Amino acid sequence: MSEKDKETSLGGYIFLGVIIIFVLVIVFSEQRRKYYEKQAMRYGIETVGKVIETNSQKTEFAKYYFKANGRTYYSSRATPFTGILPGEMFVVKYLSENPEANTILFEKPIILTTRKRRIRGFILKIISKNEAKYSYTYKNQTYERWQRLRGNHSFNKGDSVDIDISTDNTKISMICY
Repeated sequence: MSEKDKETSLGGYIFLGVIIIFVLVIVFSEQRRKYYEKQAMRYGIETVGKVIETNSQKTEFAKYYFKANGRTYYSSRATPFTGILPGEMFVVKYLSENPEANTILFEKPIILTTRKRRIRGFILKIISKNEAKYSYTYKNQTYERWQRLRGNHSFNKGDSVDIDISTDNTKISMICY
């Protein structure tokens, strides 16, 4: 084997090694993130997070912020369904010693504004018992939204439900239960 062949072979092994290390770093980072997310779910402190933007490629992601220990933290998570809007608020759980370890609870939406209104809406569809598509009409405009549901519900297609809407942005709403 010539010197040039040895160098080419060595370069190939180095390239392969770099690819393997890169993949391992990604896998390790994702496992670490999932571990801390589970810790936040189990031991975390609840606060309010606000979605500031969404983007989608194959999966829709929501970028959100929350305040903890006098600082503002930013994070993003894949959304369970499309249609989450900037300005929507959800419960966020974080670890007090490491607020960057957090998770947003899409099944716990919040409308904090004092300008909210309760109206009647209807369940259009239930998927896997944990997501509901619902509709409501406000000022002659009909809206359809999705909401992830907590375990303590018993909705069926066609049920009439209470909906809280933000009168500041009537596209933002939540099923009350």
